[in-house]
Amino acid sequence: NFSSNILSSNNLQILSSNNFFKFFQNFFKFFQNFFKIVSNFFNNIFQNFFNNVFSIIN
Repeated sequence: NFSSNILSSNNLQILSSNNFFKFFQNFFKFFQNFFKIVSNFFNNIFQNFFNNVFSIIN
């Protein structure tokens, strides 16, 4: 009984650490996508801004 308890707690630890790892993977994926979106957004804004400025200059 004692050994089976140790085994089950070990399995729980492995499962929880695995979920923790998956959570972090998803979290970083989300952040990567989020920064991609933000950077694209700002890139578009700056491109439009500079295009307008240059067109005004010209």
